[in-house]
Amino acid sequence: MNNTSFEGQAGSEKEALHCVGQFAARCGFPEERVLDMRTAVEEAVLNAIEHGLLRERGSSFRIDCSFEKGVLEIHVSHRGARFTPPEVVPDIHAKMDGRDSPRGWGVYLIHQLSDEVVFEEMEGRNVVRMRFVLDKERYPNRSH
Repeated sequence: MNNTSFEGQAGSEKEALHCVGQFAARCGFPEERVLDMRTAVEEAVLNAIEHGLLRERGSSFRIDCSFEKGVLEIHVSHRGARFTPPEVVPDIHAKMDGRDSPRGWGVYLIHQLSDEVVFEEMEGRNVVRMRFVLDKERYPNRSH
């Protein structure tokens, strides 16, 4: 999976996550790390769909994946409305016990699950760039 486009509508994230998960597994990432990636990518895709694409008929988002020197880089991009990530760290306990809306912690999760995250604009596209490092010391039996 190098560059794949998906329809900008709710539900498209499932196919995207399947593709990302398969690619990450082929790169040698263990199942628990693949689940982290899928969660981070899902949050980025849902933000793109909800904040940038739902109002645009025929819109799409793109996922680009590359793996080099033990680092998997995933870009989620779209041409929809600009998404500015919130600066606030959510109160997880307040969200879990119902004192705060359960929404609004996707960007926080992306940051927690990725080794590096950058929100940027490139070539007229809004991009969430996530990097995941294959840790050979933690997972010594992996081939990559």
